Formats: sequence, C-alpha cells, structure tokens
Amino acid sequence: MDRRFLVKPAGSSSSSSSSSSNSNSSSGGKKKKAKKSNTKNCEQILNDLMRSNPQPDTDGVHFNTFPPSLTITKAVASNPTSGGKRSVTKSSHDLIAFGNLPVRMEIDVMAQALEIISTNASGGLTVEIGKAVHDFILTTPRDVYNCLPELQMRAALLKCPCTQVKDEKGNVVGVRAPCPCCETNEHVTYDKLRARPLDNNEYKSVFVDVRCECTNPGCEEVKKAVAKANMKANVATSSSSSAKACFSFSNVNDKLIHQLYPVVASTKYPFIERSLGAVHTRLRWSFLLCSSEMHTKLVARYQDFYRDNTLPIYLELVQKYDTNQRRAFPVPSKVAPSPMGIGQMKAFFKDPQWVGNDRKMIVRLNKPFPIYAVDDRCCNF
Repeated sequence: MDRRFLVKPAGSSSSSSSSSSNSNSSSGGKKKKAKKSNTKNCEQILNDLMRSNPQPDTDGVHFNTFPPSLTITKAVASNPTSGGKRSVTKSSHDLIAFGNLPVRMEIDVMAQALEIISTNASGGLTVEIGKAVHDFILTTPRDVYNCLPELQMRAALLKCPCTQVKDEKGNVVGVRAPCPCCETNEHVTYDKLRARPLDNNEYKSVFVDVRCECTNPGCEEVKKAVAKANMKANVATSSSSSAKACFSFSNVNDKLIHQLYPVVASTKYPFIERSLGAVHTRLRWSFLLCSSEMHTKLVARYQDFYRDNTLPIYLELVQKYDTNQRRAFPVPSKVAPSPMGIGQMKAFFKDPQWVGNDRKMIVRLNKPFPIYAVDDRCCNF
C-alpha cells in the first residue's frame, strides 16, 4: 500500500525510538519487543475492507474468501499480516449481493473513529487514543473503489471472447482477466488483492484491485521480464530465472477498462491505472487545461474540502466529550493534506500515453452523452 496513507502508530517518535535503543544497549544488548498499540489506524482499517473482498480464482468460476470469523476482527486489526487464509470457496452465485454493491464505497469516518476509541482496553480516553483518532480523521482516504469486474460486470464479461473461460467442450463457464499486452487470458493467474492510492479531484481515495500475472512465452512483456531476470542473474539463459519471470498487471489496467472490457467499464471504474496507483478521470480532465495555475487550483480544492468536510467531522467528535477529555485530542492543522506534488503532475505531461491514448480517452469520457450509448465495440452495454 502507498505509504502516503499509512499512519504511524500513536506515540511513536524519533525520541522514543532513541530512548528505547539506549535502554536496550544498557540491558546487555538484548532487544526488547516493542509494545504493540491496541488502536486501529488507517492501514488496518483499509486492510479490513480489503479482506472483506472476495479474490477471483484462476479457474474463472470460483472466488476465495476468508472465513466470516476472520474477515474483520480485533486480532487481525492489530496485526494486518496475520489472520488465516482465504480458505472458503464460493461461486459467483453465492456473491451476487457483493456484485450488486456500488463500486465506490464511502468510508464512514465518524463510525471508524468511534471504533478506534472503543479499542482502548482500559476504556479511558488517553492521549494515544486521541492522537490515533486525529491522525485517522484528518489523513484517511474518504472513499474506496472496490474493483472486481469479474463479479461486478460478470454478465457482460461472459460475452467477451478475451475474458471468457471455456471448459473442454467449448462451453463458456467463467471469466478471467486477459493480459493487456498479448490480449489473451490463457496464461493469466490471479496473485493477490491490493489497496492502492487513487488521486482524486478534491481528496485522497483508494482502490482495491487484483494483481494478475501473465506467463505467456509469446507475450512481449513476458519476454522483457525474462530478459530482465536473465540479465539480473548475469547469464545468457537461465531456466530458473526464466521460470519465475512474469508480467504483472492490474485487473483494472487502463487498457482493459477503456479498450478491451465492455464499454460500460469506463463509467464503472472512472480512473486511469498506473504502476504507482491511479488518477481519477475528473482530475485527469483538469490536466487538459494545461494552466500554469493548475497545481495551485488543485491545492485549493483539497483545502476547501478539508475545511468544509474533514474538520467539521473531527470537531463534532471532539465535542462529544467534556472539557477534560477533550485535552486528549490534538489541535487539528489548518492546512489540508497535500495532493500530488507539482513534479508528479508535470510527469504526466511527459508520459507518452498522455500524449496519445490518455488525452484522447479523457475527451471521450467527458462528452455530454454516455459513450456506451453509441459505441459499436464488441459486447456493447
């Protein structure tokens, strides 16, 4: 997950770490295990949301989920890397309710902040809890895009040749994401779910996607991966390095969403995926203005949203407590969390895809009439 969205555990600082190292050295060099905080933070809550999503199986028919008791628990929240395996297998029919949910889910910041307070074992409101609430409300992404076309667009994908999975008799039995390079799903497998940053027009967002891998020996991207692996191993040919080489991509890769998938996908998943995250199409549309004040206006939009939406939520929660308890909460900053930097924004204009595909696509997506109403692409919505 992008470190921009991670909140340091409450009470951690350089001074505390140095003091702990000194105490360790004075006690015979034995390192003491740091005491884990029992408060949930942004990373853990996003991890809970990600764990609730089913993961497509490579067979194109089934989905793997965690047992209900391990989906969201306090034990898992305190240690996001633990909590069992996706040991429950379900069919698409079992997950109809999930497939019918909106792709965009707004995070109930107030409810999550109250949950952070409730995780205090002693039941009292401490400075540590107050800081955790402060950090969460003021820095957490405001919405999550759960991206699972394999469920959310299953009926349409079953009709598309590049996403179909067939049995031995040639009957279509499921769907699987195709490789955006070789445009076939024959050698594609699903690896894992990820929570990744999404730069939005007014605030930070997150999207949950599935990391896919293509091992098609005829795929140009796989050939590059093999060559890179061999070069790294400093050999001309290496079966060991070549066997592990693959081309990894997202199941909502921009080419899949805006070219290969049914056209309604462009509306369902309104962003452009990149290696480090994604950019919302509304924000990308503003890039077309190419104004020297573009970044200044972006910062102003973030500041307006922070003042009108984020700060009121924090102040409303603080006011639920008496005067003495309020001292546990830090004074909020008057400045909103920063959006993408001006250097990152300028990098988009140097991206060859911006000059070619992206720029043309953004104009198409922002037309006054839905493009899928007149598009003659296969599997039209």
